[in-house]
Amino acid sequence: MNETEEQASCDDDSMGDLTQNGNATKKKKCSISPPWPEAISRGLKETRLQQFLQQMSMSALAETTCSVCNVRTAVNKSKKIPVSKILNAHLLEVSDELKDLIISNQSSTAQNSSDINIHTAEHDQSSSPLNSPYFYCKNRIILYANGLSQQNRVSMCTVCQKRYDSLSKKHIPKFSPANNMWLGDVPTELQGLTIAEEKLISLYRHNSCVIKLHSPFHSTTTAQSALRGNCITFLQNIPNIVNSLPLRLDDLCETLKVIFVGARPPERIQLKKILTVRKKKLYKHYIG
Repeated sequence: MNETEEQASCDDDSMGDLTQNGNATKKKKCSISPPWPEAISRGLKETRLQQFLQQMSMSALAETTCSVCNVRTAVNKSKKIPVSKILNAHLLEVSDELKDLIISNQSSTAQNSSDINIHTAEHDQSSSPLNSPYFYCKNRIILYANGLSQQNRVSMCTVCQKRYDSLSKKHIPKFSPANNMWLGDVPTELQGLTIAEEKLISLYRHNSCVIKLHSPFHSTTTAQSALRGNCITFLQNIPNIVNSLPLRLDDLCETLKVIFVGARPPERIQLKKILTVRKKKLYKHYIG
């Protein structure tokens, strides 16, 4: 073996030693580093399960109604405060025009229903509140009744976080009556209408509408996640609608569709309660 061959042999031995050392180092690192992914400890599992149960409990999912905007909101995302301690309460005062309109509407509603006691406009100008099953009006401040309660003989109101933040920043809440966002009480004639009856008399129509029907016993066969989307309405041409009534069966089928979701379709009596049209009710209140 000449000198060149001896040198090459030494180089090969050196490379072999380096490779072996490298492999040994990798094996050593692999033996030291923990496996991935790491096994979840029992303590962590129990902690996460407890957090899940807490966040899915009835108390965590409970909802309430905001007395300022009449919107349903989570209890844990709202504040309950005395009515007398509402921040910047003057921002909730409605205009005289809206106040007079509310009193006028309530007076006309009282003529059709003996269950509602209405104060006169003169009485309303005093410090006494305007009585209604739907709202509370005092000193030109309107709060929705569903968001009011009594606690130790103190009148309390629930305010959602967004409206509370608006009042804290001295802004008029976006969806409050003070911002002219007032729809008023549902007239007696419009209460208890079915879906089909609403579509017949509505001044606006849906381009498409999805309505979820579920079992009164909350059967698992009909359980579905909530549906949420945008709603767009179009102004109706009333004279044309009157001339086209009653609708032909084919036209009605194009307007109103029913889709069944579940193990079996609902019984006819169930659909009758939802889709029936009471001609006498419509004639009495809207045509007669």
